[in-house]
Amino acid sequence: MIHDLQASKDDAGFPVVAWTEDRGVHSPQGGGRARVECRIMKDGATGELLFVARGTVRDPYGKFEEGKPWARLRGFSEHSAESLYRTKGEIVLRQHLGSKNAMMKWALSDGAVVALAEFLDDRAIHINCADASQNDMDWLNATLVREFVINQPVLVGSLCRNGFTWPVGDDRVMTYDPRRTWWSDQPKSGFVMEALGWAITLGVIGGGFALISWMAGLWPI
Repeated sequence: MIHDLQASKDDAGFPVVAWTEDRGVHSPQGGGRARVECRIMKDGATGELLFVARGTVRDPYGKFEEGKPWARLRGFSEHSAESLYRTKGEIVLRQHLGSKNAMMKWALSDGAVVALAEFLDDRAIHINCADASQNDMDWLNATLVREFVINQPVLVGSLCRNGFTWPVGDDRVMTYDPRRTWWSDQPKSGFVMEALGWAITLGVIGGGFALISWMAGLWPI
């Protein structure tokens, strides 16, 4: 589910959309609930305004904080996590194995949905990876489109003096830093808790493959 979806403004008047979401065992944090945020930031060298998504993602090329020019943002789309992160062969194999056993089906199922920010002539930003209903994702999509696409011309025209740029020294708009790895106002989960989460996830997957091996006759009874 999508929880506590809120649309607010930063100190300059640009939109900030934040929420928490439920995630499955295949997520970077091994399940549980994760925090996500989309906002406008400025490039620290040029002042160019960027659309930035913040939060852990499954995209192997993505970062905790990833931004691209707001002027080139086209819109948002939704995709299944399987279609983005699994090959067709992997999907078929997982479906076949899952059909043999209820526990295996649960361990291998990957029903997460990912929202993408689409840009003109550039790679999309993978924003999240939610275990959420279609209604929740539609609600999220409508909020993102309204705040960052529909309202864009009015905001840029009323708040900016020179197109999609902001004075570098004006800290009412946060400065983008792709080196950030976690929330500055929230302590990162302790190593023990993270290790425990991954141990549970790996245990479930390992147990599933052990069951497959036994069913295939690779292990003696």
